[in-house]
Amino acid sequence: MVFDKFHIIAPVRKAVDDTRRQESRQERSARPVLKGTPRLWRKNPENFIGKEAAEIRELQGKPLATARAYQMRLVLQDISRLPDETSARQKMCEWCRWVKMVARKYPTLIFGKMLRAAAMIENHLEGIPAHWQSRTTKAFLEGGNSVFSAVKRAKPGASVW
Repeated sequence: MVFDKFHIIAPVRKAVDDTRRQESRQERSARPVLKGTPRLWRKNPENFIGKEAAEIRELQGKPLATARAYQMRLVLQDISRLPDETSARQKMCEWCRWVKMVARKYPTLIFGKMLRAAAMIENHLEGIPAHWQSRTTKAFLEGGNSVFSAVKRAKPGASVW
């Protein structure tokens, strides 16, 4: 069984967004700081345009659970780019320990999705490194599935393309 990198990173990306939402709800001081920032936390640094890089640097300098979760996502993405399975597996284990250690500092509700993402990685740690052995992804199949889903949802006589 091979776990695609996308299926490892996607839950962590969603966990960052959930962390931002929960922190904004629970921490009054974080609410004004986090307002209007969802787009920043969803982007990779190389995709920032204009003032976004400066904005994210400023936000990361503040004691926000969201900033920590975002940093964790970026580190996991770097791990997924490592060339060999052994170091990737070791780094993923270290990443999961890091998430658990940091989560102790925040209320469970705020960092809960990040903890679940780390648990998911730990539970599938045997299948995740198989990506490095096979160098395959399911991107082609996922693309086909999206076309099939669009066809199923389309109204009779409507063009899917």
